[in-house]
Amino acid sequence: MRFFYAAVLVILFGNNVVASEFSWSFLGKPGKNSVKPEIALFDKAVNFNTNRIIWDGKYSVKGCGVMFQFDKTVELTRVEVFTSKPNHLPMAPIKTEFVLWDDEKSEWESIATIKDVTGRATDKKFTSATIKTSWKAPAQPTRALKILMYGGGIWLTEIKLFGKDSSGKEYLLVPGHQILLPDKSNTLDVNSFGGGSSANITTWKTTNSWVGNPNVLTRKDRVVFNFDLTSYIESSKIEKAVLTLPLQPAGLANGNWFELECFKGGQPQISKMDLISNNVFPVSTMLVDSKSPLMHYFDVTKIVNNALSQGNGSISFRVRNVTVEKLGNRKNRPECGIIDSTKLKMLVVK
Repeated sequence: MRFFYAAVLVILFGNNVVASEFSWSFLGKPGKNSVKPEIALFDKAVNFNTNRIIWDGKYSVKGCGVMFQFDKTVELTRVEVFTSKPNHLPMAPIKTEFVLWDDEKSEWESIATIKDVTGRATDKKFTSATIKTSWKAPAQPTRALKILMYGGGIWLTEIKLFGKDSSGKEYLLVPGHQILLPDKSNTLDVNSFGGGSSANITTWKTTNSWVGNPNVLTRKDRVVFNFDLTSYIESSKIEKAVLTLPLQPAGLANGNWFELECFKGGQPQISKMDLISNNVFPVSTMLVDSKSPLMHYFDVTKIVNNALSQGNGSISFRVRNVTVEKLGNRKNRPECGIIDSTKLKMLVVK
């Protein structure tokens, strides 16, 4: 199970208000014994019997962890990672790697790799309930962070992120509400789909699923798709709408920024001109890594209700690979995301 979260943080320190967008997703896969992994890392309850996140071994050996994305640059000062070592199992992280996103270079930069700081992770006589791994440095401006852990067994229990506000005070970043998928909903399949290159709209194809450079010669960096809302026009309002967007990283796409946009107006028909249309507004951004979750979720309730209130019987979206549009074909190798249109859905609750 993979998760993607969006949260608005408002943290009060005297007269200072710190507010930023904060989202996170697993890099790897929580094990079957995980309990409520969507909240366990940040619930502030040190309860290793119910809230531990146990990673599957195949992800642990190759490096698993968590990726954080900030809507704007954050002055990151400290990161604390807590793992538990069950008394009856000699399993713990061998090393923890901290990786920051370099916006200027548009790539990840490994800033620190810390070995088991206790020196006792594999010591069978070591019975502490928790192992704390910390990274601290002068404020590092970044838009994204990866925490990768390696070892035969990872029992991740809690993560704390600290930043610096405008007055220089350190504050704890706490995630907010997750995007919950409705239990009962109508599932809308994509009505029409197409994509191509913003630099050459003649590349338009209605079966295209690439968002980036699928090979060294061709760039198809944008995808457009549409949902039919005619069955909801009479009621003119729905209770909830969640867009499920499958995005499979491919090639060198371990640091591509994607932007989700929505077209203004009904846009009942999509065409190649929509690749370069300015008749859109931003919905959200996604940083996709080679180990990113394959499915992303976006609450589009307000957007859908706005369309219905205007009498629009359809709604259209566009996904752009901002990195490829800006930098072109880096290193002369494929670099893209792949969207499976058959898994592109909208969940609607009337």
